[in-house]
Amino acid sequence: MKKFGLRITFGVVLFSAVIAVLISSYQELFLHGIWMIDTELNESGGSAFFVRTKMDFGESTHVESLVPQINQWYSTGDYDWDYIKEALGADAMLVRGYTRSDIYQVVFLLLAQSNDLSSFHPPPVCFRAQGYEIEEERTVSFPVGKTEWAASHWRSEAEGNVFKGGFDAKLVVISKKSVTGEVNERMAVLYYYVKHGKVLPDKITMVQVSTQVPIDTSYERGLELLKELMGDSIPVMFEPEKIETEATAMVIVHKYGAFGYLMIVGALMLPIVIAVFPVRLLKISWILRFLRKQN
Repeated sequence: MKKFGLRITFGVVLFSAVIAVLISSYQELFLHGIWMIDTELNESGGSAFFVRTKMDFGESTHVESLVPQINQWYSTGDYDWDYIKEALGADAMLVRGYTRSDIYQVVFLLLAQSNDLSSFHPPPVCFRAQGYEIEEERTVSFPVGKTEWAASHWRSEAEGNVFKGGFDAKLVVISKKSVTGEVNERMAVLYYYVKHGKVLPDKITMVQVSTQVPIDTSYERGLELLKELMGDSIPVMFEPEKIETEATAMVIVHKYGAFGYLMIVGALMLPIVIAVFPVRLLKISWILRFLRKQN
């Protein structure tokens, strides 16, 4: 009798907890997150960094309609790369030049988004295919000023999935030579990838900025411009979440349809099964005996 009372109590508590989760706002229970990666997506190691977010990283329509002004940067015009977008099978692609009133230089921003990993080719591979030589490859850090899109830490600032003011990107310095063997073009390129929320993501975004740099002197000034635009652009790539106050149960139904209803029913039935049926029916030993009898 005592065990039965404990089962009833546990079942009621669990049933109440399930109800509380189902009627609570999805936003309050499940924060979004992104994986920031400064190298190729199919590599493992220390390049991936998970960040909890309060907003959605831009979907395809948001990416392609990115605002033409980012802080002090303003657009010099978009470029039509629809043929490349189609060839790669990308869902979204934006190529735009940006500049500022205090500089006489254009910095190019490239955004490409797809749910297929094969749509992406490592930039160094693409540059070599276009006749460029790779002078240098390394990882650099860049700051991000605005932080309203990022969630605060849960326990301490040492927590690994907390935005701390900056990210890493991969720097590639490329050059092209004339027929006489002299370097006549040099560019600095920064890029990183974003995995949307999961280890096995449903969407991936590549963010790349590039600019011309001096042929025979330091490229540090150009690199600083790239880091500034990259840091300024991150906050505007986020958008308000599409589901803001909807209950978790409704989110499950919208996302999974009929299977979502089954998930909800199953979650509600589990506490009832625990409370009503004897504990021995749930023991693994009973299941194993049943299977042996079937054989």
